Amino acid sequence: MSERRREIAILMIADVVVDVFTEETQSLEAEATSYPVEKGVDITDHIRVMPLRLSVSGVVSDFGLIDYEGEDTLIPSDYARARLEELFNDAGLITVATSRRTYENMAMVSLEISRDSDTGHALLFDAEFQQITTIENTRTIIRVKVPRQGKKKDLGPKATKKGDGKRMAPVDKFGQWYDDDIGEYRDGGQPQPDGTWKLYKGRPVSDYTKEPVKTDAEYRAIKNNKKLFDAAGVGDDEVLGPRDGVTILNPEDFEVVR
Repeated sequence: MSERRREIAILMIADVVVDVFTEETQSLEAEATSYPVEKGVDITDHIRVMPLRLSVSGVVSDFGLIDYEGEDTLIPSDYARARLEELFNDAGLITVATSRRTYENMAMVSLEISRDSDTGHALLFDAEFQQITTIENTRTIIRVKVPRQGKKKDLGPKATKKGDGKRMAPVDKFGQWYDDDIGEYRDGGQPQPDGTWKLYKGRPVSDYTKEPVKTDAEYRAIKNNKKLFDAAGVGDDEVLGPRDGVTILNPEDFEVVR
């Protein structure tokens, strides 16, 4: 039964019925790398299989196997010619059925049609197809739970980089240093064995005295760092007023601990 079905199999290119394929060639090719491959590496990663190609030569006569019902004036060879040209120009994917197998997702890449006095009322053509591999992209939505932000933990004192180059700092003999951020002196200056200072942010001096601790001269000098730089060469008493034993620290000689 299977042999009988094979003998009467309908040969088609899309919806065009072909009387016979006089020639059918299936080509399988692969492209291998031209570079050296490390021993032990999976060689399949360096060989690319190319798409299947099919070449056929076919005949469509005016006395074909199929009767086009309701189309008394339709000439099979003329219809096949027009339809094959239409399929080529549409550049879509079609199915090609031969006596050997059925090829899906084929793109017609060339078409040659010939007719001469020897062929009579028949259409002879040569066509070439290439199989197109189709894939389907899927999109997955991943939901990520964002943790709720709590209160930041107090990690303790944080020191600035020593020698930040942005300012100088005056400190007196009692370890009280001038904090530009609050515009007055505060406790917390501690001399280090290497001659540098750590300036901890202790209590402002005004908490003790409840009175302004800066003279007019001192205020004018501190509000402008350039005047403070100049103060190092002018003299502490002249610029910083009555506060005793003030030393102007260079940026590399101290760090502020927050």
